[in-house]
Amino acid sequence: MLFAWINGSIGFNINEDYEFEKENYLNKEKEKRLFKKFSKYEKDIKYFSKQYDFDWRLILAVLRVESTFDDSAISEKGATGLMQLMPVTKSAIIKDLKISDDSNSTRNNIKSGIYYLSVLRNQLTKQNISDDDILQLTLASYNGGIGRVIDAQKIAKLIHNESINYDDVKHAMPLLSKKYSSLHYQIWKTQLPPSGYFRDWKGTVRYVDEVLKYYNIYKNIYPNNI
Repeated sequence: MLFAWINGSIGFNINEDYEFEKENYLNKEKEKRLFKKFSKYEKDIKYFSKQYDFDWRLILAVLRVESTFDDSAISEKGATGLMQLMPVTKSAIIKDLKISDDSNSTRNNIKSGIYYLSVLRNQLTKQNISDDDILQLTLASYNGGIGRVIDAQKIAKLIHNESINYDDVKHAMPLLSKKYSSLHYQIWKTQLPPSGYFRDWKGTVRYVDEVLKYYNIYKNIYPNNI
């Protein structure tokens, strides 16, 4: 009986490892094929990633989640292009970067999105948190808005003894709802978070997880950040 149990366990582990490796391989092959269709923008991604000090594979992951590499993508809320920029954000970036040529071009969409990520990261870099936390909070800000991330940080500081790292902020996001107005009153006398209630916090948490998942896939496919 013991021998049979051991054999069964070994067999199960081998099959489990095989399925994991198979899924990993298929994911890599799928992403390679998808990126091949998109490769005409590779130079721009790498150029602007380097300009704003990002790993280009991270930007690739953002593009994958934002638009699935569809340069004509338009969201229900009106976000456009590969980097899915909202009109108000896009207008501000055009002024910041003094973009005078075709602001709707894919190249400018890539540049604007990466620039915006750098602006968000720079605001968060001033805080005493790890690089990993800065990355995750930057992604959360890109998706949900930095105002909501800062609001969540203030709640996290209150209930987690001054901690503002991503994990604590992630758990504070659900508290940005109307039913926690008594908690809000301890921080904001208006009983309303400055950036409003955060209804789609689950979407933001999922977004961060998805970007990091694809980032890891792309780091495996393209081992060198060049």
